[in-house]
Amino acid sequence: MSGWPAAGRAALFDFDGTIVDSEMVVASVLLELLAEDGAVATLADIGPVFGGSSAETYRVWTAILTRLCGPNVDVADMDRRLEERSAPRLSTAPVRAGAVELVRAARRAGWRVGLGTGRRRAQLTAELARLGLANAFDAICTVDDVAHGKPEPDIYLALADDLDVPPARCAVVEDSLPGVRAALAAGMPVLLCPSPVTAACHFPAAVRRIDSLTMGLDELAGLLDDEPPNILVV
Repeated sequence: MSGWPAAGRAALFDFDGTIVDSEMVVASVLLELLAEDGAVATLADIGPVFGGSSAETYRVWTAILTRLCGPNVDVADMDRRLEERSAPRLSTAPVRAGAVELVRAARRAGWRVGLGTGRRRAQLTAELARLGLANAFDAICTVDDVAHGKPEPDIYLALADDLDVPPARCAVVEDSLPGVRAALAAGMPVLLCPSPVTAACHFPAAVRRIDSLTMGLDELAGLLDDEPPNILVV
């Protein structure tokens, strides 16, 4: 789209691991399954695969399982077991501290707000309703809406287009390595708040890293070279 407003700015949020603490749920199940199969693994071993939804992510996933379990690992069977055991626990995954407050503060400050996720849209719709966030975003882009998921830039570029804000004026809030790579490939500044699952990943230097989303709005404004808005996060 053309005609982006010069003063326009947007906050784009990842979902899993950024807004909702779902990655720890899945990671805990995965570590259980690996232990049952005789593999020894830590969060640092599996963290790099979280947050991605592309063919590249699947290659990384396969390589991690092969390294941990050996060349005869059945990746499809692990996928099935992981999904079956994770699903009941994901239905009660809590929001991350400060995440909802940051979304609401950005909107009060006049930002456009988008959600970009590797989730399927049907799953996401139910989760947003459960968390009371069904109407919290001006635009939503899921893996169903683009040709390539993260770490490709498609999701975040589609959001910028939907929000009518240039990519350079979109600050992305992410927790994962594939998500960070997607945002940077889209030409967007990144506020990184890793989850416990992704904390040990080796992230690019071109991000601003914080430990908590509680004071994230000032950080977002700084990414776009704005004066921090006079908004109290409550």
